[in-house]
Amino acid sequence: LLDKQNKIIAACQRRRSGLPKEIVDSATVPFKGGDLLPLIRPSTLELVRVTRQHIVDYKTAAPKRSRAADRQSSQSSRPAGLGGGASVRRMDESAGESEEMVLSSSSEDENIRDVQHMHRPLSKRRRIDREDIGSDHSSSSDQDESSYAWDKNSKGVVFHPSPSDRRAHRAIHVDFIATPPVLRGAYCFGFGVGLSIMHFRRALTADEVATTERGMNMWDFSARNALTAPPRATKIADLTSALSSFYKFAKYFYNKATRKFIGTARDFIISYADSAPIDPAMARLLAHWINTKFSKFRSRLVTKGIRSALRVRKEFSRNDEQLSALKEAHPSWKITTAANNSHRSGVGKKADSRQHNKERIPFTVIESLPKGDDGRRLCLRYVSKAGCNVTDCARAHFKPASLTEETKTVIAQRWKGFHLCQEQYRAKQSRYNVFMDTLNKIHAASTSTVHQHWKTMACKFGVNDPVTNASTPDDIDYTQVRFRSDMSKHGDLSLADAVRIFRGQTSDDPRPNKDLYELRPSSHPDIAETVTTWNEIVRHGVNPRWTATKPHLQTTRPANHRSIASHSRSIRRHLRKGQLEGRYLIVDAQLLDQWPEIFISPLAVIDKPGAAQNNDTRLINDYSFPPEDSVSDYTDRSDHPPISYNPPKAIARRIHQLKKSAKSALVRLMLGDVAGAFRHIPINATAVHMFSFLYEDVLVIDLACGFGWCGSPAYYAVAGKLINHYYEFGRGTTRIFTGNVWGDDHTCIEIDVGSRCFDANILLRRAMATVLGPSAINELKFTQWATVNKALGLLWDTEEGCVSIPEDKIGKAIGRVTEMLSARSFTKTAILKVLGSLRHVASCSRPARAFFQQLQVSANRMPRFGQRKLSAEAREDLLWFRTVLQHPERFNSIPVSQFAELSDPVVHVYMDASGEGRCALDPAHKRYLRQRFSLSEAQAQYPSITQCGTGRLALGSHVV
Repeated sequence: LLDKQNKIIAACQRRRSGLPKEIVDSATVPFKGGDLLPLIRPSTLELVRVTRQHIVDYKTAAPKRSRAADRQSSQSSRPAGLGGGASVRRMDESAGESEEMVLSSSSEDENIRDVQHMHRPLSKRRRIDREDIGSDHSSSSDQDESSYAWDKNSKGVVFHPSPSDRRAHRAIHVDFIATPPVLRGAYCFGFGVGLSIMHFRRALTADEVATTERGMNMWDFSARNALTAPPRATKIADLTSALSSFYKFAKYFYNKATRKFIGTARDFIISYADSAPIDPAMARLLAHWINTKFSKFRSRLVTKGIRSALRVRKEFSRNDEQLSALKEAHPSWKITTAANNSHRSGVGKKADSRQHNKERIPFTVIESLPKGDDGRRLCLRYVSKAGCNVTDCARAHFKPASLTEETKTVIAQRWKGFHLCQEQYRAKQSRYNVFMDTLNKIHAASTSTVHQHWKTMACKFGVNDPVTNASTPDDIDYTQVRFRSDMSKHGDLSLADAVRIFRGQTSDDPRPNKDLYELRPSSHPDIAETVTTWNEIVRHGVNPRWTATKPHLQTTRPANHRSIASHSRSIRRHLRKGQLEGRYLIVDAQLLDQWPEIFISPLAVIDKPGAAQNNDTRLINDYSFPPEDSVSDYTDRSDHPPISYNPPKAIARRIHQLKKSAKSALVRLMLGDVAGAFRHIPINATAVHMFSFLYEDVLVIDLACGFGWCGSPAYYAVAGKLINHYYEFGRGTTRIFTGNVWGDDHTCIEIDVGSRCFDANILLRRAMATVLGPSAINELKFTQWATVNKALGLLWDTEEGCVSIPEDKIGKAIGRVTEMLSARSFTKTAILKVLGSLRHVASCSRPARAFFQQLQVSANRMPRFGQRKLSAEAREDLLWFRTVLQHPERFNSIPVSQFAELSDPVVHVYMDASGEGRCALDPAHKRYLRQRFSLSEAQAQYPSITQCGTGRLALGSHVV
């Protein structure tokens, strides 16, 4: 190629106009001097168009002149351009991206001079010796102006520093060792072609001393001064340091778009380091992954433009396929690296020899190992005392039903036996089964006693006891309805007496719910008062207190809501289920004349989550209607037990705590649920007249805490607190596990070591059955122990230490917000649905809580019935939520440390507000936000801003 170039240059110098014919014939592309060709501007990697003649750029032969004249001519012609001025036009000017590509510190003239400099006329090269190479010893400003003349007279130099190169070389503020090869690579963003992010690792004093001692060449920008091998990342902190120093360099050298890209990579690694283990192998993998993404950014920038390149930012996520693949290869890399290092250093040879001398596991043992669901054989180390903490083990991790004697011998010899033998597992499971069988037998005996009590009372009142009709599981058993009605009429029973007979309450056993038992008083200070309250509920049921405004008789009985019109079958199925469980006393509606003290509440139906698939609904007794004349309005809430729940933040804190204390262990999550939580809490027989409703020709008396009553969550919280206590402490006073309870949901998070997860599962089930009886365990909603599980509507990943909002919930929230914004008016039910969809956003985003609070205040002020128009303030809040929800990746893989607010703040923003306006200061980025209130805003918005606190102000700075 060099010889061919020299021939072309020599031929062009012999012609005064045009190209020689032999040169034109040898060209692979027809030469047309006026054609515009795309080239890459080295300073910004921008595509530009240059005429073809200025690429070849030949000159006619001229009389020889002195060296001084040549130097003076070249210096005088350099700023004005070459060959009368090359016409340079931007290729992507129409696309509007040119402003994003231009360096902030370069003017248009400087960019043109850089391109002209890189495509200056070629002169015939000569093969010279190494000592003939010139060097640059000048640092004055006129050196930039004479760079072309210096390049022409310096023989054999391939790389020609431009003014931008020299400005970068004089950038002494960088934090890394700014060698010419590194700066040359940074100049063209040369990731993927030799440059590594670890070249920008923050330099320590020892690094600078080592650079001086080695006599590193810090002035030669030519290709002869090649890149050295980058330092190896021994921990993630090294990678964070390299990205931070590179970002600092980018602030002075790259454009805004490139700075954002580098900043995104830095922020992701910082957040990833919060939950990542300290592992040299993983740090090397992450450094390789960052180099790959930077190389991809450079390739897209050259081929497709800045907008396509910036899309690579979205790949800085824990869910990136390449990152997942690297993590899967992580254990094997780690083992290989350790083996290679020990082999090179000579350390551990004695241990290696011992390992080689150890006998291999017999083939018969391997063949006899059971297989898991995925076809992999059992890991013997997992069931041993040593345990297996490798998350991506090649063998399966599960509890086998049985093992051969030879296998047990191998485990005992190699790993000192089983951590917990299978006989012990079976013994624990057997004890739990015996416990549940005993409770079921007691329940059957109690049910038989109650039925016998019915027969005795039926004979007393001369009523025939009918046989329960089991052939109609989806319809009301009207035979039982007539039996209860006839018994009440013939015996002239009060409602309280009829309820006691139905429940089987006697002087010997006054318990309303035969599955509940009094608990022994506890010496634990946190639970002693709760046990006393619970024992009172078990003996007599919940006896609410009523306000003085409650009338003795109900004057107007409201009709049922229209939502029940199309759900007749599901309502009948629900009432039948309540009959069988003993929750509903269903009699003829004519008994209202005999029991005039009854308060009737309307009946309503709503769809359960996933109702479209299983055609299931939830029956609600609307105890909050009619307004100011409802059961909830007449309830005295001052004596309700306190409610204490663990929010999602507690789950995140628990995961973070376990991963921090046991970094090599595997953390798993399980969700337990109570079946029909409120139905287990009985109402006192003297208070059931307040909890009734009518359906067609029957009167239904609800004997347990109803779903729509304001006191139900408070009284069930007593049982929930007891279940959580027995799960955490068992029968003793020392904490065994840590529970998280929200309503009837119990979230268990434990380390998978030995039998810990097995014991936690058994203990939670035992606690539920102890407090609420054997029917309290909802087997359909009890999940398996897993690293990825759903709890409280959020998706938790204990292995990665992150939490995400499910995509279907984000889609539902966007749909509801958009629908409300497009509607002319809305009801209170509609805005409550929107708030229900946005509560997860408020949980995951701290700034969103101020907007959520404003919407909640607007919903609370609305009347229950009727429609209202959306206020301007509420519309702005919904518009903000819709904008945020259009970026679902922001709610994906949120680190638990950030979710639980355990991580240290990275950026400090100082905010304040006054009667005139508000201001926010961002010292790290040397920015500020100042907004002056209008007269109406000062009067209306300033009180709300001070009430919401700094969250609203912080959000304003992010929006801007």
